Amino acid sequence: MRIRAFTLIEIIVVIILLGTIFSLVLSNYKSKKISDTLSSIKDIPSYMSKIYAASTTKLIIYGKNCDKSVVEVGADSYRSAPLFGFKKEDKVLVPNNMQQFRTPNFDNLRIKKKIEDVCFILNFNKGRFTDKFILVSKTRFYLFLPFYQAIKEFNSLQNAKDAYIGEKLYPSNRDDYYDE
Repeated sequence: MRIRAFTLIEIIVVIILLGTIFSLVLSNYKSKKISDTLSSIKDIPSYMSKIYAASTTKLIIYGKNCDKSVVEVGADSYRSAPLFGFKKEDKVLVPNNMQQFRTPNFDNLRIKKKIEDVCFILNFNKGRFTDKFILVSKTRFYLFLPFYQAIKEFNSLQNAKDAYIGEKLYPSNRDDYYDE
């Protein structure tokens, strides 16, 4: 009576096939992760409204080089988030009472049991942010308007400041909201 068993060649073929499938899945996962970090700054409101529509959250970009980001959901509860292309040299501008623009000072925070340098914080309530500010990037200037209004992009800081002062806090009609 002969016992049927796998040959060495059959086992090698199965191992090669499994290795190929694993490498394809892993490369697809890595490319997805890289594309998450390359998201645009303009994607912040839509990302937060889709993922965290039912809760009060904070998007925190932190680290010595502003190379980490998390979403704080409740006290001491963090979830990972894309970087949205934020860089160390980027800064946020808000006006004071005299309409003079300044950079707010973000305090260091305890994130995941470690004190971290904070570069940017954006508060959300049920997927919406109510802050109005200008984000200055190396070559572009972004005007963040609250309540699902489209983020406006400018080539000069003066144009962004003029638009900031001229824009109303609340949208004037339904078309000013993002399509949901």
